[in-house]
Amino acid sequence: PSSSSSSSPSSSSSAGCGLRDRSVVHVAGTKGKGSVCAMVESMARKSGRTTGLFTSPHLISLRERIRINGEAISEGNFTRIFEHVWSRCLSL
Repeated sequence: PSSSSSSSPSSSSSAGCGLRDRSVVHVAGTKGKGSVCAMVESMARKSGRTTGLFTSPHLISLRERIRINGEAISEGNFTRIFEHVWSRCLSL
């Protein structure tokens, strides 16, 4: 075990996106995931929380899969984040 938090896979993967400071609900199973996620996200948003939701598949646009506070991620934000992730993948 390393004493440096930056070398730990769990800390390095979550530290950059702030997951340690977030409440996360992960829904898995074979039926009803979309409905459960939509209901939990709606309740959290109505209680005043900032929400993010990722679902799959999309119907028209890939951006439909990523929702922030009930709204699909903007084209500009999607492009900016995709380019950042893509450049990191290419540097591996």
